[in-house]
Amino acid sequence: MRKILMAATAAIVMSLGMSGALAGVTIDGTRALFEGGAAEVTVRLGNDGDLPA
Repeated sequence: MRKILMAATAAIVMSLGMSGALAGVTIDGTRALFEGGAAEVTVRLGNDGDLPA
């Protein structure tokens, strides 16, 4: 029981430390539609941030 409590506490602490991440990459659109026989689809991405992504 103690190991489970320690693991849960560690997971909570690590997730709190990562909550400040920001994304600078955006994806245009909300859906990707495939034609009937297509094996792939093109999706437009943009880097709106100041840092390379």
